[in-house]
Amino acid sequence: MEKATTQQVSEFRKKYCCNPASRLQIANDFDVYVESFEELLPGNTVKSYATGSRDIDGAFVVFRVEDVVNDVIYYPVFSESVGRGLTRNWNLTLPSKMTIFTATNNHAGGGNGEENPGSKRKAANRQMLYLIQFVRSMMILHVDEPKPMSDPFKRIYDKLYSHPNYDVFVDDIKRVNSATHNFLNKNINTRNENFRNLQGYIYYVQERYPNMNLRDCNFEMFRNRLAEAYPDEEVVI
Repeated sequence: MEKATTQQVSEFRKKYCCNPASRLQIANDFDVYVESFEELLPGNTVKSYATGSRDIDGAFVVFRVEDVVNDVIYYPVFSESVGRGLTRNWNLTLPSKMTIFTATNNHAGGGNGEENPGSKRKAANRQMLYLIQFVRSMMILHVDEPKPMSDPFKRIYDKLYSHPNYDVFVDDIKRVNSATHNFLNKNINTRNENFRNLQGYIYYVQERYPNMNLRDCNFEMFRNRLAEAYPDEEVVI
């Protein structure tokens, strides 16, 4: 399927996103899936598909809407409250929130991405999920209209999230590192904070939000494994 053009997105927003009733109609006319549920940095916003492209703060939900007749995909973005309402009406499961913060912060509530204490997820598996969450948070820092998480991040994240007993392959570490390196060289980074690696972003968040508690962001195990398997690779994670 092809991603919808700007004109198609504009028409979709007018027809299906202008009010609660029209938004509910989306699932009647298309195949709908939850693409992601993500938290923004405090004070940051993104644009909603709802009327007036209103600002969303806190958290947002990205849906994958497939027009199987015209072979087109839309990725509408809505606030957490709107997204929760839609998933309930459509009987969809909202995944754990992608967040770089822990549940001990005052802003955190139910479904903020923390797993049950009894979860048997492998340590490396969990840490790779955290790593991708940090990279994704960095990538949308200056984005008004977030696009869905792309490969290799999406593929690796979904695989590990769905299979908590899976370990992390060094080739997947390399793919995440290479994709992160590619982002760091893009204009959206170089013309803003110009982070040289993910650690630079982590320091930025720690300085900007000194009273917020971050998830475990020690990714030394991945850096060591990457350096051992690919000694010529520039490590930026």
